Amino acid sequence: MALPLVKRSTAHAALRDLRAAYDSSIADAGLVLVQQTAPGQDSHHVSLSCLDLLGWDPAAFLEPGALRSIVHVDDLAAFRAVASDTQGEAAVIRLLGADGDYRHFRFGVTDAGLNRPLTFALVDVTSDAPARSARRRAEELVRLDRQAVVVLTLVDRGDPASFEVTELNPAAQRLVRRSGVQNLDEVFSAATLQLLHNAAYDVANTGESVSFTRLEISEIPDAALDIELSRLHDGTIALTVDDVSAQAATEAHLRNLAMHDQRTGLPNLAFLDERLSELHHQEPSTLAMLAVELTTPSLDDRVVAAVAERLEASVTRPVFIARTGPQRLAVLLSDLSHRDELTTLTQTATAALAIPFDINGAAIAVHAVVGAADAANTEAKARLLADAEDGARRAIAQHVPWLVSEPDNRAPAGLFHDVRVGVGRGQMELRYQPLLDLRSGELTKVVLARELSVRTDRALDAATLLRRFRAASPAAFAYSVDGFVGATPELLVSRIGDVVRAHPMAGTLPRTGDPDADSRRAGELLGSTKNRWEHQITIDAVHDTLLPWCSYLDAEPEPSVVAAGPVQHLATLVEGRLGQPEPSVLELVAALHPTPAVGGWPRIEALAVQAELERADRGRYAGPVGWVDAEGNGVFGVGIRGVQIAEDPTSARLFAGVGVVDGSDPWAELEETRSKAAAVLGALTRI
Repeated sequence: MALPLVKRSTAHAALRDLRAAYDSSIADAGLVLVQQTAPGQDSHHVSLSCLDLLGWDPAAFLEPGALRSIVHVDDLAAFRAVASDTQGEAAVIRLLGADGDYRHFRFGVTDAGLNRPLTFALVDVTSDAPARSARRRAEELVRLDRQAVVVLTLVDRGDPASFEVTELNPAAQRLVRRSGVQNLDEVFSAATLQLLHNAAYDVANTGESVSFTRLEISEIPDAALDIELSRLHDGTIALTVDDVSAQAATEAHLRNLAMHDQRTGLPNLAFLDERLSELHHQEPSTLAMLAVELTTPSLDDRVVAAVAERLEASVTRPVFIARTGPQRLAVLLSDLSHRDELTTLTQTATAALAIPFDINGAAIAVHAVVGAADAANTEAKARLLADAEDGARRAIAQHVPWLVSEPDNRAPAGLFHDVRVGVGRGQMELRYQPLLDLRSGELTKVVLARELSVRTDRALDAATLLRRFRAASPAAFAYSVDGFVGATPELLVSRIGDVVRAHPMAGTLPRTGDPDADSRRAGELLGSTKNRWEHQITIDAVHDTLLPWCSYLDAEPEPSVVAAGPVQHLATLVEGRLGQPEPSVLELVAALHPTPAVGGWPRIEALAVQAELERADRGRYAGPVGWVDAEGNGVFGVGIRGVQIAEDPTSARLFAGVGVVDGSDPWAELEETRSKAAAVLGALTRI
């Protein structure tokens, strides 16, 4: 087939047109192609698009170093790194234009063949071409019916309020109910406008996008908006608005279901926790909580709702009432002016609940117990509900009032009432009495212990436990008596010849395991008025009990701090010489036991209260353990920090006690029992 003949002039013209079209297209794309004139040379062939983008004649770069000369001095290192590391990533550098301004280009290697000149590409990232492409993509996205876009341009970079609206897509026009808007102040109020201007100004200067979710504004009633502001390549700001009103309404409905009891419509425990959290982070104020336990069996939900309604009506101040259990309500009060106000509110609520409820014409009598707690500091507010419910539980179990109160945690009389209603008679009986009064002087101290029951998956061995107790506390008195095994730090009494000694301990703080922290706690223990008072009660009792047996007796003038496993105690050595006739160590034990360290003071009154409140048989716990010889010599410790193995060797029980005096903190005392029990449990859990 014969090829057509083309005149050389025509061919040159066609090639020239093709090159012109190519140069024009890569210039529109913001692209400058660069190739070394030879491998390793610092002179370059540069595409004609350089003239359009930078204003330089491409022939100028045939001179060695010419390309380097227009690179910004701060970007030379990046330029050299890309040119020398052909496998590296591209870098953005600034190139000087013929007009004296710098433009940003992405500089990277496109061809690094062996023994061939390197070819580079310079992509103008400040040109209009990428911006137009990005704008087109954005417009395609925001034409969705439910999403609106407003394009903003910052007129004055020094004025955050100088944004002009340059474009609204159809969805945005529908949202603002107009097609033409020049400024945002035509749509938004001053408050919303300031928010959007500040956000847009930050985006314009940082390039970081900013989002607002579920924004409600008065200018668009009944609408919930998700707004995002982002910077486009040309520096304009795209304000994307997504109307999520339907979704927000669904979420609100679901949240309402999640936050309320479905049978009564009352707020539930989750809602109460949220409300407590909100108040926790607001201005400091005293909060209070009433915990109402309805002890009448199988109450209908309508009765529970009626109880809540009457509680709200009886308390003449705003309250938040939640259903926290099938027959349990919590009443949250804020801005409590005085603790006496809580007393009055509790009495008022109690009296209101004593009146029978009319449910569909039937008189329903409700037996209710009301507990209360107040909190002024952060820690107490976090446990406010637990405190109030603990008070209600104790009131049910012991038929006596109980209050956890800040800041001293002591319960003024009258804050808990057991309400009983005579069915059919409409009579009300309020039973009210304090649990324990240590301020009258009749009772100075009482020691109360809590019992812990333990079950294991294998039999407990007394000999093994004894070795573990001895290894854990080598300075303590290890003992094993009929399955009662432990190691006590406290010497009750010893008699060797005519020398008698006692080393009573009272006043305790937990140890942390950090020597510096424990040293500070030892100082706190020595400086604690409450712990020194508790300790002195025991020292005086031991000293006065031994004195009639002695020709000489003395006690250390100041207590020392003795570490005993997870706790540390105040301890004072009492030492003397026995007179004639010398008593046996058993006589001394009988006279001393129980000391105020394990019983209380005065002894008879304290033991009576102890028996009433503990309601558990201590067994050998806190009893004397030791040895005696035929001469009456011997050593006896106080039987604490031990465990009693049951007849079934996979079961055991242990006790941990605290001395309660005027000024005791219930929560601190509870923590003390946990610390004391920890050492015993540690020996058991390694079975």
